[in-house]
Amino acid sequence: MKPIKNDILHTFKISENHMRQYAKLTGDKNQLHLNEQYATARGFTGCVVYGGLILGQISQVVGMQLTERHIMWVSVDLKFRSPLYVLEEATIFGNVAACSKSTGLIKLSIKVKSGEKKIADGYVEVYCAD
Repeated sequence: MKPIKNDILHTFKISENHMRQYAKLTGDKNQLHLNEQYATARGFTGCVVYGGLILGQISQVVGMQLTERHIMWVSVDLKFRSPLYVLEEATIFGNVAACSKSTGLIKLSIKVKSGEKKIADGYVEVYCAD
């Protein structure tokens, strides 16, 4: 069985360009994500990063850092706790919560934080093909 990393850290920032590309790709043009004036008028500090972009960073952790094995997502259970803003640095903390050799399933505990602010937390379950 190829090695699995038990603890993973991944730091990232989402740019305005990432936000525009995501809006174009998905068709999600919610002004909370794209218009700073709109977002601040509703009590936010600035444009709120799309949850899908945060999930994309989690996908990078799962697909590129967890193991060198061929894996695929089975499920994700993620709760967003606080908004992440454009250009705000965040860190994903991944920790293997369970690993079954018989089923090939790995459950990864995920926490996303910006400083002490909790952005999101939950679990990702993946299947190891080999």
